[in-house]
Amino acid sequence: MPPRPHHTITLHSPPAGGPARQHRQAVRPVATARNNYGTPGLMSGRSSNQYSVKQHRPAGTTPAAAQPDLVAQAAAAPPEATPGRWRAATAARLSTQRRTQLAVSHETPPATLRDIAGSAELSVLYHLVSNPNCPPDVLRQFKDRPDLGVWYNPNCPGEVLNWALQCQYADPIEVVRHRNLDEQGMLLIAQWATAATAGRGRGQIGDMYLAQQRLAGRADLGEQAMRVLATGGTDTCKYLIADHDFAPPDVLEGLLRDPDPEIAQRASQNPNLPRHLQAMWQLAHGTPAHPA
Repeated sequence: MPPRPHHTITLHSPPAGGPARQHRQAVRPVATARNNYGTPGLMSGRSSNQYSVKQHRPAGTTPAAAQPDLVAQAAAAPPEATPGRWRAATAARLSTQRRTQLAVSHETPPATLRDIAGSAELSVLYHLVSNPNCPPDVLRQFKDRPDLGVWYNPNCPGEVLNWALQCQYADPIEVVRHRNLDEQGMLLIAQWATAATAGRGRGQIGDMYLAQQRLAGRADLGEQAMRVLATGGTDTCKYLIADHDFAPPDVLEGLLRDPDPEIAQRASQNPNLPRHLQAMWQLAHGTPAHPA
């Protein structure tokens, strides 16, 4: 039901030099109500049942619907354009839908993702930690949240990967191909995979074989992990290590004594094998160590 209208009387001063008299003027019914912008406005009409909305705003300004989204622009601005504290406070004022859009987009800069992470809901965090632009310090901040799985992000630091492997949070089948996996992480996967295939560990045998093959195929495979795979890995791993460009001489020497002649032959053809071992192989088998 519209508010009850009321009438007002306005008294006008007489013009200069004119007769002194009062001018009576009836003003349209005026009532205060909420307009479409959520702010008080004036509702005026010719009668108590006819009203039209008039917006209260200063001259020279634009309606709220036509104003730019300054909050979203500030959150998406480059780091050098806005101070850090003000950006974080601005990102906190964004709606959940807008924060989700920024967390999903691969064009969102790392600084914006860092600001959103401080006030993001769980549904937003799932998208944020999966974004390839998410900075490493944010991923390190949420490493204690196994439900988020920050170790599957390509920017996850190596120490977080090692921690997740030790706590058995990360899947070695997926982490084994991570670009930030360091030598300690490779050693952990090698020990886990060889123990499982030997019946001393946990997990499916097929997954352990796959983890060994993926690890042995890395060009940056560490020497410690290489030694573990060369002694307790599958034949496929030994094939890959015998052909590895960075296989150490002691590992190749051990593969020369492998019962599989194909593995020994591949190890003898590796250029990292010392010359005297190559000559001994040639004398024992009557074939050149390096094929022409």
